[in-house]
Amino acid sequence: MMKKVLLFLTFAVIILMIVMALMKPDSTAHYDEVRRFVMNVVNTEMAQKQLPEEYAMQATMEASDKVNSYLRSRMRVDDYVIASVAMMRHQGGIYPVAVGIFGKVYVLVGEDQVRQLFLKGWSSSGRYEEMLKKMEKPEQSEKQIK
Repeated sequence: MMKKVLLFLTFAVIILMIVMALMKPDSTAHYDEVRRFVMNVVNTEMAQKQLPEEYAMQATMEASDKVNSYLRSRMRVDDYVIASVAMMRHQGGIYPVAVGIFGKVYVLVGEDQVRQLFLKGWSSSGRYEEMLKKMEKPEQSEKQIK
């Protein structure tokens, strides 16, 4: 009896590993899921700023470009037999940001970490905050130009 149970469990584990290997998401799925998560956080922040619609669209497009270039340059996907893990280089370290298993990608970072990375420390020049300040007071920016 014990031999049959052991044989069944071994067979079940092998089948499970084969299914996991076949359903493992590719690097594009990781990139898309992390990008979607980051852009949701960025869009939420933009909505809280209550910018005029034309400025919000411009800010969203610029943010999307920045997120794309940042992820493309700093994220890599390590492919293992039964899963894949997205890793990101940041401040001299390499950190896991997503794991892919059973055809789905799960983001491991929280919204606060995304805010810290993309909204506060976007660039050393503080371009994001600068852009938002200009957009919050468009009349003043126009007066300064004249």
